[in-house]
Amino acid sequence: MPEASSGRGRRGQDDDGEQGFIRNDPPELEDTYRFSFDANWLVTSMVEIDDGVEKVKDLTGRTFTVTTGVNDLQQTDAVEVIQTRVKRGVSETTVFEDQDGDDIYTQAFELEIYGADARPNKVEEYQFTFDTNGDVTGYSKLKKGVWVAKSIDANESFETLDLSGTTVVAKTEVEGTEVEIEFFWEDPANAGVWREVAEAEMQVGSTYYDALVMGPSAELALMVGLAWAFG
Repeated sequence: MPEASSGRGRRGQDDDGEQGFIRNDPPELEDTYRFSFDANWLVTSMVEIDDGVEKVKDLTGRTFTVTTGVNDLQQTDAVEVIQTRVKRGVSETTVFEDQDGDDIYTQAFELEIYGADARPNKVEEYQFTFDTNGDVTGYSKLKKGVWVAKSIDANESFETLDLSGTTVVAKTEVEGTEVEIEFFWEDPANAGVWREVAEAEMQVGSTYYDALVMGPSAELALMVGLAWAFG
C-alpha cells in the first residue's frame, strides 16, 4: 500500500502556505503525487512533487474516490485516485494514475467548471464567427473592455457541439504532449457573447477526450455543470 514520503532536506513553503521539503533528487519533468491510504483505501495524505519540492497538501474540502486493481507488478493497489473539490467558485475534477506500481501518481486528467461566483479573471468572454455549416471561422477575446481579434493557430481546432439542444463551442489546443480543451456557452443574457465555462487538460491520445466530448454520461455532467455555472 503506498505511503506518503516524508522527504529530507530544507523545509519550504509554497504560495498557498503549504509546507514542503526541498529534496536533493533530480527535478521532476512534471508534477507528480504520492498518496497514503488507510485499511479501507481512504486517502489520508497527499503530497505533490513539484520540480524536486515535496508539498504536503491540505485535504480540507477535497473528496477522493479510489479505484484498486492489479498493477504492472501484479500487485493489488490503488491504480486511480479521483479528486473533486469546489474552490473559489470553480468545480474541479482531477484524475491521478499509477499503473506501474512505483507509488508515484501522475495527473492524467483535469476538468474545471466555472461557477457563477468564480473570480472574474477566471471567466473569459469571446465572440465567434461561424460559416453556413456552423463551424468556427474566427474569434475575438474581450480584453479590458475591447474586443481583440485572435488568429486560429495551427495547433488549435474548434468543434461545435449540440448538447441536448444547447450549442457549446469546444476549442482544442495541443502543446507537445499536452491537450487543453476550453468550452464556451453563449450567455443567455448577452447574445453573441460566449463565456468560457469549463476547461480540461489531458495527454495526447488520452481516452478521456472521447469520454469528455462524446460520452453520454459526460454530456449530462457537462450540462449540469453549465447550468450551475450560470446560476
